[in-house]
Amino acid sequence: MGGTKPIRTDIRLITATNKDLKAAVEQGTFREDLYYRVAVFMIKVPALRERSEDIPVWSITSCSGLRASTESASPGSRPRPSSA
Repeated sequence: MGGTKPIRTDIRLITATNKDLKAAVEQGTFREDLYYRVAVFMIKVPALRERSEDIPVWSITSCSGLRASTESASPGSRPRPSSA
């Protein structure tokens, strides 16, 4: 940024969207050159609402990750259990 000499880089870019980028290119709302750079390898994953059988697996994985992150937090930062 702001330099005068080119610097060679090698990057990998991972993008995600719920929009139809090809249609956006056709409508002129997304740059065509950028589309061809990010559309080299596309993986289409249906929305979770279309894969209801995955909800139990997703919720168990999410809860396990949340539990692990709260267990690794310092003891003073743990949320207190509610007194219901």
